[in-house]
Amino acid sequence: MIKKTRKIISNVLTTFFSILSIGLLIIVVIGRINAINNDGIPKIGNYSLFFVETDSMEPTLLAQKSGIVVEYVDAVNHSEDLYAAPVVRNEDGSIISGGDIVTFIVGYGSNGTAITKTHRLIDKYEVDGVWMYQTQGDNNINSVYCSDGPCGPDTPIDGSKIIGKVIYVSNFIGILYSLVSNQFSILILVLIPLTMVVVSEGRNLFKLLKEEKQENEKEKENIKTTEEVNMKNEDKIIK
Repeated sequence: MIKKTRKIISNVLTTFFSILSIGLLIIVVIGRINAINNDGIPKIGNYSLFFVETDSMEPTLLAQKSGIVVEYVDAVNHSEDLYAAPVVRNEDGSIISGGDIVTFIVGYGSNGTAITKTHRLIDKYEVDGVWMYQTQGDNNINSVYCSDGPCGPDTPIDGSKIIGKVIYVSNFIGILYSLVSNQFSILILVLIPLTMVVVSEGRNLFKLLKEEKQENEKEKENIKTTEEVNMKNEDKIIK
């Protein structure tokens, strides 16, 4: 009974991790294909994952820990989809309310990939028919990037620079992003299901060979027993 239960658990875990690995691999592949025409930013449907690298949004977003899901927004034609408001804080500095947190493009790397920043939207206004957006990091007092004093608002940007707004924050997503953005990790995602299949099939083959060997030994034992019985019967007849 215990042996059977272990087998069932093993099969379930093998199937689960195989599906998980294959699923992550598919997401990575689709995301990287879409990134070709999306400033180098992996995209799945209308969403992208980002990893928080600096402390400018702490404690809302944790540096080197938080991962964020960003929903794409057309900030050029639909400014109403983005909520802008100054940050309201408690006496201890914690945030009570504020505008949407948005991810936007601040430049491009040598390989043409967009360099992004994620800050809170504190204001928006229209200039000659063009919507402009003002952002600022929540951690505008203690950030290591503002050692000379409080961090002021960012330079206003037009809607074409805004990718979208943050709709979900999770440390797990941060781990997931780190995993799928690493070339070595992608290789592991390929090897995990392959290894599990090989191990599973290897066990089945070993079990089959073992059973076949036992059957052969049993058959030989039966033949030997039969021969011994026949010899005894012949001895009895002779006597």
